[in-house]
Amino acid sequence: MGIQIYIGAFIVFETKELVEESKERVCIKHKNLRVKDSDSKFCNLCGSKLSYKSPELRKIRWYEILPENFNHFLHWIKDEEDESINKFFIISNRYNKAYPDRIEHDMPHEIYVEIDSEMQNKFIQNFKKNHNRIISFLKDRSDKMEIKFGVVTDYS
Repeated sequence: MGIQIYIGAFIVFETKELVEESKERVCIKHKNLRVKDSDSKFCNLCGSKLSYKSPELRKIRWYEILPENFNHFLHWIKDEEDESINKFFIISNRYNKAYPDRIEHDMPHEIYVEIDSEMQNKFIQNFKKNHNRIISFLKDRSDKMEIKFGVVTDYS
């Protein structure tokens, strides 16, 4: 198991709840009887009319949010051990030398990099520019979304 450390701009994203429509029908008298055949309109035990099971709310999973082609530009990090947490950290997969949004090992610097508020603001603005289409797409699919600067760790 290794650790990857990302220093730069990233998205903190919380998912909305998704209403899953039920395809399952239930009998009012036989609550445990589930009928998956959508053509059935009546209970085969008592003849009562079937109704659809109540829709369920669940959090959207990260892989249901983005079209596959966006995954080439971003990497999603989530605490997989706690499914109740629906907060994701989304970092950039690609380094843009013209508009850097993260610290890279080949950046021109001496022994250290001083991270001041000017650098943080510049990296956040560059991140917005580099991922404008994706950010616009994500806004409608989130409860809360922020673009921040900091350190994100990923254990792989």
